[in-house]
Amino acid sequence: MQPSSPVDQRALAGVWQTFMQTGKLTRKQKELLDPTVLLSWQRCVPRLNPHATPRPSPVRDQALSSLLRTQNELITIATPIIEDIHQLIIGSGCAVFVVDGSACNLYMVGDAPAKNTVETFGLGQGSYWSEGQMGTNAAGVALVNAMPAYIVGAEHYYSAYHQLFSSAAPIHNLRGRILGAITICGPIEAASSYTLALTMSASLAISNQIQAEWSLQEANHRLSEVNTILSAISEGVLAWNFDGEIHHVNAQASSMLGLNPVSALGQPIDEIVELPELISKAIANNEELLNREVRFQINGRAVRSLVSLRAIKDTSGQSVGYIALLRPIEQVRQLVQQQAGSRAALTIDDVYGQTPAMRQVLRQSRMAARGTAPVLLRGEGGVGKNHLAQAIHNDGVHPSKPFLPINCHAIPHELMVS
Repeated sequence: MQPSSPVDQRALAGVWQTFMQTGKLTRKQKELLDPTVLLSWQRCVPRLNPHATPRPSPVRDQALSSLLRTQNELITIATPIIEDIHQLIIGSGCAVFVVDGSACNLYMVGDAPAKNTVETFGLGQGSYWSEGQMGTNAAGVALVNAMPAYIVGAEHYYSAYHQLFSSAAPIHNLRGRILGAITICGPIEAASSYTLALTMSASLAISNQIQAEWSLQEANHRLSEVNTILSAISEGVLAWNFDGEIHHVNAQASSMLGLNPVSALGQPIDEIVELPELISKAIANNEELLNREVRFQINGRAVRSLVSLRAIKDTSGQSVGYIALLRPIEQVRQLVQQQAGSRAALTIDDVYGQTPAMRQVLRQSRMAARGTAPVLLRGEGGVGKNHLAQAIHNDGVHPSKPFLPINCHAIPHELMVS
């Protein structure tokens, strides 16, 4: 029934007796009964005998252990909350427990008399409080209707439970799915509307805690993804907040700058590494940098790097930190060499030469390849100057260096020297 509308238990017992005998109620009798209770009675009538002794079937020990492991998160979050509720109602003879979505009693606290009463009815841990097992009760009704329920005395379907009261409120996850319910049960003399308020407050607190746990797990998952990405990229990553405190250094940056990525976290960046003047000016002027060459001074040695500086902004567009992407100059040069030098694929042995003149050219080419002086190739268009230049380059002392062909005919004579 609704706690704001107290009902005389003697009148309510008469309503119960009439319904169980005839299956019908007068309009006046319906006004004495909560509509949710009447609907629950109607669901129970086809399958349950209201005068029989309820014999709930508890979960077997092995299945209960498995169920408790599955519902460990719900139990862990709910336990301190229902224990706090028990401290508020201690001495009332009431028990407080949490049930899962199928109305199975997962965990229960209460006074010794309350526990004994619950155990006497076979409703302890592992028992089901669903309508199919124990008829109309607060836990079963709350789970069916997805709303708080307060059942007192003769509102219970089974006559065996008419000396009890129960109140319950469902627990929801982020998507609104019911995970279980918080329930208070005790003798009818202890029935009070505040027990419903307690269960509602407790279910809301548990739902909020579940949401907080999910948000924390999701944040940790995203942070792990970001850290993995930052560790996988080839550039060094150095990030700090608006106050200058370092909050991320990946392995590449720590290797380049000689930093300990663990001890550097939370430290002022000015005390860990001396920022080049170009970066300091960009920060002071609220500017960003893209692939600018800078020089870091690390323990007396110069570390040259290409740096890209980006501001980290909040939802309002205000800068809250900076992130610098560092790429060693030597790494950039190696990439250029790999891309440009890949065009030189021929060697002198690949050049076909059977005539005396061509054999003389090949001998001169080998001599030129062993030297360090610049080589000038002259000849008419189409005779293969570019191919011979590749061969000399690859037979020389620096075949891994970039091969950059220059068409001198396309360069004005006055610019040739420069």
